[in-house]
Amino acid sequence: MEVSESISIRQRKQFSRILFKEFSSSEGKFPNSFWNISNEYHLCDLCSQLALFRHFVFPKNSEKEIFVNVPSFKAIWYLNEAIKAYRDLNVELSVSRAVAEVHMKLQRLLGVWERQNVEIVNYDGKSYSVYYMPQRTIDLLLNTRIASILNFINSIKIFEAVIYPERLSKLIEVEYLLLKYILKPGDNSKIKEYIEVFDPKKKGDYARVIPELFQEARNTLGVETVVPVWKMRELGREVSQLFERTKYRLLELIRLAKKDEVYHLLLKTYMANKKPFPEELNRVFSEDDENFKNLMFSYVSGIISGGEENE
Repeated sequence: MEVSESISIRQRKQFSRILFKEFSSSEGKFPNSFWNISNEYHLCDLCSQLALFRHFVFPKNSEKEIFVNVPSFKAIWYLNEAIKAYRDLNVELSVSRAVAEVHMKLQRLLGVWERQNVEIVNYDGKSYSVYYMPQRTIDLLLNTRIASILNFINSIKIFEAVIYPERLSKLIEVEYLLLKYILKPGDNSKIKEYIEVFDPKKKGDYARVIPELFQEARNTLGVETVVPVWKMRELGREVSQLFERTKYRLLELIRLAKKDEVYHLLLKTYMANKKPFPEELNRVFSEDDENFKNLMFSYVSGIISGGEENE
């Protein structure tokens, strides 16, 4: 004997007012009925369940709510739990912060294909809008080192500099300000424009990780660098005593990207102290200005940290 579905179950499989009060029409009665009094729009069980329980991610009495949809139920749960802390930001930033926070879990749950299908549903209480996270942003935030550095610095301005390609060069400016502050402590207001909660005790740590952040971001985007940042810092530390009197001048020449003058100062110093000029240091001068500055700032950072160790 065939058992017919109850009206309640059938309505939960249809585009009904039970699931979509704001958008759907009533069935079998006016006003606002389907044109033929019959609802012929059906939903799959998955969509029906998501709509039925959407109040868990779109709470009532909220002006703006965000739901992140990816091809993994576990990933959906992790992301939407993490995003609760960042609802005051705009859509892209709030989701980006959530991705960075749970990046280790997402790496296990999301394959290459799934990472291309991160969908954000934005609900303002009256209408829905859908936004897709760019693949570039997902690749950056699922980079373990990038995510860990961002979480360590904990600055929305630094975060924006990473996920918006036109702002990436801001990291180089921050590194310069940090090195200048370390060499000549004083007003740190300009640094706080980028690192909102700036801790002077961590200034050396900031100076160490920001060039690495810049290099990791560019490498993730396909821009290779001839020398790793850690190697430049190591080279600088090895000769910290040689540049005790000229490190500030060296810093300013690097900021201005005066490669010839930087090269002359370095070569003269190495030769005067009968030190071989490192091949890695020589290769840096073939880089574009941004990579050149980033690598050389790491070199100066090594000089400063080496000098502090000697003291």
